[in-house]
Amino acid sequence: MKLEPAEHWMGHALDLAMLALGRTGTNPVVGAVLVLDGVAVGEGHHEVLGGPHAEINALRQAGDAARGSSLFVTLEPCAHYGRTAPCVDSIIDAGVKEVFISVRDPNPVATGGISRLEEAGILVHIGELRERALWENRAWRHWISNSRPYLVWKVAASIDGRIAAADGSSQWISGEQSRQDVQSIRGASQAIITGTGTVLRDDPELSVRDGSNRTPLRVVVGNRHIPADAKIFAGPQETIIIKDHSPQALIEELNSRDVVQAMLECGPRMAARWIADELIDEIVVYTAPILLGGGPSLFSDLEVTSISDKRQFHLHDMRRFGSDVRAIYTTKSWEV
Repeated sequence: MKLEPAEHWMGHALDLAMLALGRTGTNPVVGAVLVLDGVAVGEGHHEVLGGPHAEINALRQAGDAARGSSLFVTLEPCAHYGRTAPCVDSIIDAGVKEVFISVRDPNPVATGGISRLEEAGILVHIGELRERALWENRAWRHWISNSRPYLVWKVAASIDGRIAAADGSSQWISGEQSRQDVQSIRGASQAIITGTGTVLRDDPELSVRDGSNRTPLRVVVGNRHIPADAKIFAGPQETIIIKDHSPQALIEELNSRDVVQAMLECGPRMAARWIADELIDEIVVYTAPILLGGGPSLFSDLEVTSISDKRQFHLHDMRRFGSDVRAIYTTKSWEV
């Protein structure tokens, strides 16, 4: 199917934005493309917290070719002084004739860019690939709205809903392709959280093995002693131990470190506490085509005794990774 020009260029801008996933700290991921006579003359993305915004990188690449061009940007250009100057001023000064914006900025501090552009006589279009843009910045939007990290629980299970065999062994339930996909979730997160039970049983390193230099904070929750030679202490990533089991204590620690997205790599007991407190925002389940019969169940600790006690999630996406199926569930719909 041939894409319309606006959809094509906004799709490219969104692809650029995703290059910085996990690197922009408390800023959103944003991509921008400048197009003149059907040709991209400049493109860029917000690469790192404190660095130039996507629009500025695209304008710098385009130079004089930006005059009379169309700008495709995944988020409303900022109109305030923060770590950088307002992007709208540079867009106006460059002589851009029209701007396509996927979504408005939900941050009340940064809004106003659309009005500024229109006051300058620039034609503004809003809403191209809106659903995709909302999804790709969901963690940041959640952080802006809720003042706490977006929490993702990743878990692998058998067809019969077991996360380990009866003897406790669990490596590996999922296949190699699924385990590679997990690296993308780790890389998008500023922190990876696990319990002392998982550390003592599986000795995970919780590093990002995708060839990048992303080093999310490793957080271990629990009171049990962890050997000094455990893999959780290996490599350049920082590791902290939190003995307070309450989710609120962990949230406060993550907030103090400006963590926008955190990933839970833990067992169902710890996850059940977070679900009960309505703190898990996304569940990623990799289901392998195997039967284990016994062993711990995926959600046995939820203490749901009646259908009225159910925990409602939305199915966002299902995809195959080798023989496994990955399902992404969220507590809210990102389709609207």
